[in-house]
Amino acid sequence: MVFCLIVTIGFIWIWYHHIQFNDHSRQALFHLRRGELDQAIKEYTTAIKHKPKEPSAYNNLGQAYLGKAEYDKAVAAFKKALEIKPDAVEAYVNLATAY
Repeated sequence: MVFCLIVTIGFIWIWYHHIQFNDHSRQALFHLRRGELDQAIKEYTTAIKHKPKEPSAYNNLGQAYLGKAEYDKAVAAFKKALEIKPDAVEAYVNLATAY
């Protein structure tokens, strides 16, 4: 009984963070495409809190910083994406662009 309760709570916790990540990522992408870079950065930062090992979130965060010409922050975000997923080609391209 206790085991089932622990498994259920674990599942709910994982599901909640996954849903929250997706919601904030969609909102961030919406703002990024509209050129609302500050709002996109806020949403990607929140998404990362829910799923800190997702390289695409860092890559997209870097693109938002790149759009604001905040190159140091963009480089840091792209490097974090590559740290998580070393074969992320898009992050390498974006990193080169930031330099």
